[in-house]
Amino acid sequence: MTILQPVCQRLSAARLYAVVVPAPFTPPDALVRRVEDLVASGVDILQLDLDGWEHDDAVAVLNRCTPVVVPTGRLLVVGHAPDVAVDLGADALLLGPAQALPGDVPGRLGPQAAIGREVGDEEHLGELLEGRDVSFVVLVGGRAAQVAERAHQLAPLAGPDACADPAAGTRPWFVDIGSHWPDPVAVPERACRIRFEVFVPADSPITEPSPQLRVDIADLASRVAARWEADEALAAERDRLAAENSAASTSFRARTDGGRSGAADPYDTDAVRNYRSSSERAGGERLDWPRPIREFFARAFHRAPAGRGPADGGQDGSDAATHGGVRE
Repeated sequence: MTILQPVCQRLSAARLYAVVVPAPFTPPDALVRRVEDLVASGVDILQLDLDGWEHDDAVAVLNRCTPVVVPTGRLLVVGHAPDVAVDLGADALLLGPAQALPGDVPGRLGPQAAIGREVGDEEHLGELLEGRDVSFVVLVGGRAAQVAERAHQLAPLAGPDACADPAAGTRPWFVDIGSHWPDPVAVPERACRIRFEVFVPADSPITEPSPQLRVDIADLASRVAARWEADEALAAERDRLAAENSAASTSFRARTDGGRSGAADPYDTDAVRNYRSSSERAGGERLDWPRPIREFFARAFHRAPAGRGPADGGQDGSDAATHGGVRE
């Protein structure tokens, strides 16, 4: 990702989304140090969870993190604080499941800014994924893995070159796995975009990097990449089977529906069509006549199917002529 890419493309290309959660009274230097570690570890999106911080303090620490995150092409998300996002000029804002969005905030953030929302159940998932109010969704809570299955049905994964366009239904969604993410079991099977939590204690060393953090994130990235490849393979197989079924269905209709799929129908005379139409009007539905009945009408109205000689089932080659009313 680069800073030159639109926000929507950076969202679609993202796979790892970190939430930095500082303890109360955490020194801002320690917070910035952790943000630098996460950027160096390859995280695509960073969110600072500054709930409870004073407005000015939150804006100040985010202003310190902006030159660390934004020039690398990563997204810096402001969580649950629309006024802070506006004062910062943030590229992205995330709202809680029931948090109201002030009506003037989208206009103050600008047309390129992304607005996301957390959701914890299937009830509101379809509304968010199919509506136009948000650019990305984060699945949270104890049912995040189950909700992910439903999300796959409503909004299949868009490729990294896609644009997270709410109007086009291509918004990305992330599965939140909290602070348990170093455990491989914590990553749901269908989770291809992950949000995870990084806690910063108040007594965290200010200048000391965290090598273990980078190792854990590299391991998480490899697991997410494997999930992504498996999902893409599954989607490709599903598309292949759908194409085969469609082709088989088209071929079957061409052989069995009297040529209405494009093949010539030797029994499709005006008289037969008129009889079918009158029958449909009487019965309310189209009648797909069996072959013997269609043969009867074709012969009765002087039109035998071509090639109806002995090799095709005619008894002596005169079948078509005798039933046409005139014997040659």
